[in-house]
Amino acid sequence: MGSLRVINVAAATYASACNRGFPPTLAALGPAKIKDGIAISVPNEKAAYLIGEDLASGIKEGWRITYTPGPLDSDGRIQTYTVHADPLNPQAQYPYDMHYFTDQSGVIRAELHKEATENSPPIAG
Repeated sequence: MGSLRVINVAAATYASACNRGFPPTLAALGPAKIKDGIAISVPNEKAAYLIGEDLASGIKEGWRITYTPGPLDSDGRIQTYTVHADPLNPQAQYPYDMHYFTDQSGVIRAELHKEATENSPPIAG
């Protein structure tokens, strides 16, 4: 849940700083990829340096994080997004096989034993 909160804050920061709406990918919130020993050190819309490399990769501590941007609006901005966090090995979490969902609202939702959606119950706190 903490990683989903981090993504929500990073996406809002990105939208404000880049003036392009929400990011097109999860990787855009992370650091630049090093190529030929060189990394871009200035934050930009392709590497905003708002989340760590592990989270930006979509895999963190046994979880698959799937970020999906919404469509572009008439100004070319992304106004919505969804994020799913699902265990890489649900059997290892049994009986606590939790799945999480969040979006631009910042509300984190969860389901036991199935994918969480915008209709899943919100988590308090």
